[in-house]
Amino acid sequence: MHRIPVDPHDDPAENEAILWAAGGADFEVPGEERHIVHEDDEQMGGVAPSNQQNFNRQNGAPPQDQRRGNQQRQGRGDGGENPVEQEPILDGYDRTDLIGQGAYGVVFRGVRRASGETVAIKRIPFGENNMEGGVPCAVIREISLLRELNHPNVVRLLDVIQAQDQPGGLYLVFEYVAHDLKTYMDSQQASEDPSQRHGLPKETVRSFMRQILEGVCFCHMYRVLHRDLKPHNLLISHDGTQLKLADFGLARLSALPAGLYTHEVVTLWYRAPELLLGAQRYSSAVDVWSIGCIFAEMISGYALFPGRSDIDQLFKIFQRRGTPTSDIWPAVENLPLYNREFPQWQPRLITDFVRVDCQYATDLLEKILRYDPDQRISCRAALEHPYIITAQGQQ
Repeated sequence: MHRIPVDPHDDPAENEAILWAAGGADFEVPGEERHIVHEDDEQMGGVAPSNQQNFNRQNGAPPQDQRRGNQQRQGRGDGGENPVEQEPILDGYDRTDLIGQGAYGVVFRGVRRASGETVAIKRIPFGENNMEGGVPCAVIREISLLRELNHPNVVRLLDVIQAQDQPGGLYLVFEYVAHDLKTYMDSQQASEDPSQRHGLPKETVRSFMRQILEGVCFCHMYRVLHRDLKPHNLLISHDGTQLKLADFGLARLSALPAGLYTHEVVTLWYRAPELLLGAQRYSSAVDVWSIGCIFAEMISGYALFPGRSDIDQLFKIFQRRGTPTSDIWPAVENLPLYNREFPQWQPRLITDFVRVDCQYATDLLEKILRYDPDQRISCRAALEHPYIITAQGQQ
């Protein structure tokens, strides 16, 4: 059984209270993040590993770079064939090795022949190989949105190729980015002991936060909701200085006026409370909440709300932010899954569970993690916050 890192600030009594309040709910295996819409955890641009790979790493497995050779050998077919050799030839590109695979495709590292540029090539099976009978909707969304989103903090889609000698095979060519944020944070740990995890350096956190906000602000300016922001979907350059948003498979354009959306989006640990309570009309504030969870994780090294199921996730939030009332969130009692019998937890200071020694960082985190989506700070406003614009990010 895979286990999540244990935050030493967690109170065991609170966990017992959750089990009592949930009435014996059927919790998922601890530590397994999940997508409701899809289980695709490998990255479309770069080399983001699956959740399984990250949990292996946390439990003492070698780093990803050391395992790539083994991973490639493990990806061979039953007959021992190299998966790269079984792929059809692509005009203008050569594959070099397998770097990831998931429910929605297989990702190879490759080279563009004309320039020698390293790229990530993702094969998307469809047609006879896909239950949807065509190109998956998530892929169509990703292609259409990334064609329009040209920004330094959004991964670039370089090419879309239909293999002529392999009907049903679609290839997406992305710029290659060395790491995802989860892998990068893991690589900064001095010990494999989960209780000894620590956050990133202060200036790195501030730089990554600014880049996340700039990328998401750009998306929101064009009315695009990402809806799946998490460390796995944020790519980090080899030198650890540049960050890019990736995996737009759950993204969509927000209509004016807002239409009905599914609330079953965003990986559980980073899902906004309005989504957990069944909201079908929501805004860009759902992305902002995810950013706040990522912000706290970069500071502390631990997931802020590591829920095991929908109800456990909701109660994890209530434990630390307090059970919401109509006084602080007027619309909460109108949400489909709200229950007046929810256990009542009192609000706690954010510094009780995220060790922040910067007043500006504390203030920004509090404004990002407000319950009421209408009161939650926007990405544009967050970019003007003193934590972001102050030279050293200090008070």
